[in-house]
Amino acid sequence: MANILLLGAGFSKNWGGLLAREFFDELIGDFMIREDAPSKDVLWLYRNNFEQALEHIQITSIAEPTVDNINRLHRFEDAIRRLFGKMDGIFKDKEFFLRDAEGRRDGNATPNAFLSLFNKIFTLNQDLLLEIHHFGRPEFMQDRWRGGWLPGLVSNKGPDDPKRFADGTWIVNGSLDVADSYQPYYKLHGSINWPGDGMMIMGGGKATSIGANQFLTGYHSVFADTLNAPNTRLTVIGYSFGDDLINKAIEAAVKECDLKIFVIDPRWSDIANKFDAAFREWFTHAVIGSSQEILYLLRDDSMDRHRLRGFLSGK
Repeated sequence: MANILLLGAGFSKNWGGLLAREFFDELIGDFMIREDAPSKDVLWLYRNNFEQALEHIQITSIAEPTVDNINRLHRFEDAIRRLFGKMDGIFKDKEFFLRDAEGRRDGNATPNAFLSLFNKIFTLNQDLLLEIHHFGRPEFMQDRWRGGWLPGLVSNKGPDDPKRFADGTWIVNGSLDVADSYQPYYKLHGSINWPGDGMMIMGGGKATSIGANQFLTGYHSVFADTLNAPNTRLTVIGYSFGDDLINKAIEAAVKECDLKIFVIDPRWSDIANKFDAAFREWFTHAVIGSSQEILYLLRDDSMDRHRLRGFLSGK
């Protein structure tokens, strides 16, 4: 049986990352945005979702490709990249640990041990939390893995340098094959440290943007093929099920291969209540476990831990 992990922004949130609705507070104060009235107006209009604001500016730059509109789009994208850089700086200053029942650091349960349980990790996040604290620290990846592997990419730093994950620049290098004993890590929307046009998917029209990028299309094919493999179980952390492309891949695996899902999200009840009838019909059949917390999930005395342990063992 294969255990697969899918991460969303709610995972990084535990160590200082921002959810989409929280980007507004940071972006509205960016020096390039606060000096541009149209950018501020759009941000206020879509203050609960920065990607909708970006989509608005993207559409405007296409419909009216004036110098001002194109420059506005570039400034807005640069502001978002600066914010990702700020988040990654916060991650570097954070300790990567879980908490015990009293809220203290738990030396017996680490995020690395948890992450190392999975045959493959997929993420919609573009930050570098895992590159900094998991793949960049192979000594914490337990005996199962020699290290991490970004399929089809190569870093400008040496292959034996653990800092290549967080501090390196990664460029496309062909085959999506994974070396033996390395844990595969697929960033389905690209990454802040992948240079090149179309290598960081933001804003509207994600399906179209991914379809125009052969490399990311390959990643999504791997995601779909992995979910459809026999005896696969999917654990989802911090993803609010708002991406149609991802949802369709999961739905197909549920219906055709009886994929089972365990969901971990602090807003899980609110998310589930927003599902329409058609989504709920197949999704509720697939979800056989859930929890609202990750930081306490691995406590020895946690009921959630027992449920997750049973799920990962195929029960």
